[in-house]
Amino acid sequence: MQKQFIKWILFIALLIGIPLIILFLGKDNVQGSKIEVNKNVEIPWLEKSEKKVTLVFFGYVGCADVCAPLLYELKNMYRSRAWQKFNAEVEVVFINLIPQMQPSIVNTFAKSFDVDFKGVYLNRKNLTKIEREFRLFFSASIFDKEVVNHTDHIYLINNSRASRTLYAIYPTHPLNKEQLTEDIKTITEYSH
Repeated sequence: MQKQFIKWILFIALLIGIPLIILFLGKDNVQGSKIEVNKNVEIPWLEKSEKKVTLVFFGYVGCADVCAPLLYELKNMYRSRAWQKFNAEVEVVFINLIPQMQPSIVNTFAKSFDVDFKGVYLNRKNLTKIEREFRLFFSASIFDKEVVNHTDHIYLINNSRASRTLYAIYPTHPLNKEQLTEDIKTITEYSH
């Protein structure tokens, strides 16, 4: 019983502590509901998009507690009246964090939320490379081998002709929809 309690405390400390350390020790501009990053990112595993904005969410197929509700929320935003003006300039990409998954299932999972969403499968080598680039935390649960504990932020990438810039990271507890919408609007209008 005591051993189980210690595992829970360790799990909670890691889940809360690592993102807080990144937030407070990072050099980025933390502005309430987003972390401004504005740095070029190397993401060769993601096709170069013709769209001006790529929203990236890292999760795993079968995650019912966090991933499914967040993807559903993104779908509602993507199809909302507020996004109609720039919807054609935005792509939503779900990246699976479980390399043992069949690659085809990942895209099917993403498209089950919206036909325009993309699912991307990465092998273990590519997953390791993205951890630092995106300040991502993920690890197998110590309690359930079918569960992956992971950072559940939304990453906004500004796709210019010359490069891709990780513009900002948006924590999702709670997700500031207005801030995300305003930032997408700014990028898509500025790019015209």
